Amino acid sequence: MPNPHTTHKTPYKSDPDSPLQQRMFEELLLRLKGSQEALPTDPLGFLRSVGVTPWQDVGFLPEQDKITQVIEAVLDPAADTGDRPRFTVVESGHGVGKSLTAAALVCLWLHLYREEAAVITLAPTFVQVNSILWRYIRGIHQDYPGKLPGQVFETPRWEVSPHCFAVGLSPRKDSLEALESLKGYHSRRLLVLLDEAPGLPRILWEAVRGLITSESNRVLALGNPLSMSGNFWEATQSENWNRIHISCLDHPNVIFGKELVPGAVSRQWVDEMVRDHCAKGGPEDPSTSSGHSTGSVEWPPASGQYYLPSGVFQSRVLGVAPSESSDQLISLNWVMGAMGWVAEPDNSEETVIGFDASRVASGDMSAMVLRRGPQVLWVKRRRPHSTNPGLEFAGWLKEEYQRGGATRVFIDGVGIGASVVDQARRLGLPVIDVNFGGGSGRRNFANKRAECWWRVRERLQTGSLSLPQDDLLAGDLTAPRFWHDGQGRILLEPKDQIRSRLGRSPDSGDALALSFAMDRGGDRPDGENRGKELAGGGRWATTGRRERREGSRWRR
Repeated sequence: MPNPHTTHKTPYKSDPDSPLQQRMFEELLLRLKGSQEALPTDPLGFLRSVGVTPWQDVGFLPEQDKITQVIEAVLDPAADTGDRPRFTVVESGHGVGKSLTAAALVCLWLHLYREEAAVITLAPTFVQVNSILWRYIRGIHQDYPGKLPGQVFETPRWEVSPHCFAVGLSPRKDSLEALESLKGYHSRRLLVLLDEAPGLPRILWEAVRGLITSESNRVLALGNPLSMSGNFWEATQSENWNRIHISCLDHPNVIFGKELVPGAVSRQWVDEMVRDHCAKGGPEDPSTSSGHSTGSVEWPPASGQYYLPSGVFQSRVLGVAPSESSDQLISLNWVMGAMGWVAEPDNSEETVIGFDASRVASGDMSAMVLRRGPQVLWVKRRRPHSTNPGLEFAGWLKEEYQRGGATRVFIDGVGIGASVVDQARRLGLPVIDVNFGGGSGRRNFANKRAECWWRVRERLQTGSLSLPQDDLLAGDLTAPRFWHDGQGRILLEPKDQIRSRLGRSPDSGDALALSFAMDRGGDRPDGENRGKELAGGGRWATTGRRERREGSRWRR
C-alpha cells in the first residue's frame, strides 16, 4: 500500500529533470538568447527575422525570389557608383506582398543607417499611407522591441533622432505651392517610397526627382499598373529604373496550390478572377513590344484551357498595364482613381438607387447601386430565389430604399424590369421607368443607355465620382465599347455582345448608369418620360468636381 506521505515527482516547473521541463527550459534559453541578438543586416536574414517569407524558403530558386530582389535592388552598393540605377519600380499583381516587403525595407533602412537616415513614404490618400504601409511598419517595430531603434507613433512617423526618421505623407492635388514642404527632407541616406504609385500625380514625381541629389539616395515605386501612360508606366520602360515584375501567377501560393506564404494571394482567388474577368480563348499569346503579355492565359497551369484577360485581370492578377482599345468607353485608370478617394459627405445631395434586373435564364445577377451625389455608397448583387422574381426584387428594393434613405429608384423597365417596376410601384416606391433602348432626348446619342453611360464616363474622366472598392464593378465599367452610327450618334456595344465576350453581363455598370438617367437639372427624366412631372429635384446642376482644400496638400 503506497505511503500517503511519500512525495512523487511530477513533470512541473519544480522538476527540471523531466523531458517536458527540459525541453521548455531549452526553448526559454533560445528565446532569451534571441532577444539579446541584434537583427541581421543582410536583406535575406532581415526578412526572415521580421516574419517576411522569402520565396526561396518555400521551394523557389534565389533568382526566382522576387521579394528579396526588391530589397537587394534598393540596397545595391553598385548604385552609389552609377553602375546600377538608384531608382527601382515594382509592377505587380494584387496580394503578392509588396506592402509588407516595403514596410520591411523601411525598417531595414533605419536599422542599417540609424546614425543618419530619412525615409519618406508617399501614397495617393492618407488612408493608404496610415492604414496599409504604416500598419505593417508599426507591427514589425512592436514585435521586435529593443532591436529596432526609436519610437513609431500612431500618426505615420518614426523618430530615432533629429537626423534619423521616417514620415508618411499623402498629396492633396491642385496646388504647386504645397510641394514646398517636401524640400526640407534631405539626407545623405534618403529613401523615398512611392506606394500605389500609379495614382500619384506627375507633379509629385517631379518633386521627388528634386530630392534625390545624393548618390546614396534611393527611390522605390510600387503599384498595380493601370495604363500604358503616366509616370509609373514611363518608369517601367526607362533604363534609369530597375524594373521588377511580380505576377500573381508566379507566386508560390498559386504555383503550389497551398498557403506557403501566409496571407498572400491564393489559387482560389485567381480562380474567382478568371471566372469574373476572363473570356474563353485559344492558346495564342501575342505580346506587345514592351514584353507585356496581352494574349491568352492558361489556367489552371498545364490544363490546356486558355482565357483572354480583361483589363482588370491584367492589372490585378498579371501585374501588367491593361491593353485598352481606342473604342473602350471607360478607362481602368479612371475607375481605379475613383476607387482611391472618398467624396466628402454631403447630406444635402439627393440619394438615388439604380437597379438593373437581369434575365433569370442568363444566370447573371441583378445589381443595385446606392448613390448620393458624387459618391457611390455601395453596390449589391443578387440572384432570384423564388418563382416570382419581380415581386422578390421589388421587396428587396423597398428594404434598401428605406434603409438607404433614397428619394427615387431608377429601373430599366424592359423585360423582367417591367415586372419589377409594376411591383415596386404597388409597394409605394417612387420608381422612374427608364427605357434604355428608347430615345435619348439628346441628339448626339443613339439611345438612353448610351447617354447614361456617357454621363458616368464624364464624371470618371474628370475625377468627380467616388466609387467603392469593387473588382466586379471595375470590370463592368471597363467592359463596354462604343462607336458612332450612320447619323454620327454615340452607340454602345449591346449587352448580349458584351456577355458573349466577357462571359457575363455588366449589370452593376448598368445599375450605376441608370442612377444618372435624369437631366443635369434633375427635374425631369429624359426621352420618353420627359412629359411626366416628378417630385423632388436633383442637385447635379454642375459636374461636382472634388473640392479644392486650402492649406498644405501634405498630411503628416
